Amino acid sequence: MDKKKIMIGIFLVIMLGTIYFVYLKLNGWAHAKEEFKQKVELYIKSEYPNVMIKNHEVH
Repeated sequence: MDKKKIMIGIFLVIMLGTIYFVYLKLNGWAHAKEEFKQKVELYIKSEYPNVMIKNHEVH
């Protein structure tokens, strides 16, 4: 293969990786969101045991 094609391929991989990383940083990591949700639920249940909470999720 031509060195130019290899360099273009490496550049594209780096650019795609950077774009994906920025996207995840802006929108949040899935496991971090789930962990935060669990911590909030535990806190609310421990601090406000008599409050009834309904979770509504839209995907």
